[in-house]
Amino acid sequence: MLPLKNREDAGEKLRRLVLDTEDSFDVFLGINEGGVVVGEKIARAFNRQINLVKVKNFGLPSAPTLDLGAVTDEGTLSINPEVESAVTVKPDYVAEVADKKRFEARKCYSKYCKGLKRPSLKKREVFIVGDGSQSISALTAVVGYAKKSGASKICLGTSFLSHQDMELLSKLTDSVVAIESSNSFGSVDDFYRELRPLDKEIMSDILVQ
Repeated sequence: MLPLKNREDAGEKLRRLVLDTEDSFDVFLGINEGGVVVGEKIARAFNRQINLVKVKNFGLPSAPTLDLGAVTDEGTLSINPEVESAVTVKPDYVAEVADKKRFEARKCYSKYCKGLKRPSLKKREVFIVGDGSQSISALTAVVGYAKKSGASKICLGTSFLSHQDMELLSKLTDSVVAIESSNSFGSVDDFYRELRPLDKEIMSDILVQ
């Protein structure tokens, strides 16, 4: 696997792949800051604005980095079934931590978007964008949000995706596009040669136009 130069490079490559499908889309959703940067060029190719969906992951008290689940800024929850079946998780713990993480996600969304609301997804053709760093719980949480919101078509594009996650997401969406798919990947630092910090000013410049 050859690393991409940066997230902008990933966006350009994904843009070409998406245009090759000849599909059309009404709404573009970037998952967290990285997805917004990757998705900006794709959205522009369709004369659309990229929109942020902030997602927060959570694990166990004894293993906080474990991908137990994720929740979006508007409250859609996704639990990783592989992890859930392998560990003992109290339902009240999931409810408590998910509520806390949703509050954090909403706070981040408000900081970047300055009161702007995402467009309605009802009967819209939606394209979801990640930068390869999102866990399977984060990806499925945003897909669940789009489904719950009544999207007529849901497609997902990301820089890198494991074969296992590709198979699962293909069952949950209308299509999945990835620059590269493999049996496994390392950290997001292995995907890109350059990873600039994504601060509030960068996000606001992209999102508030």
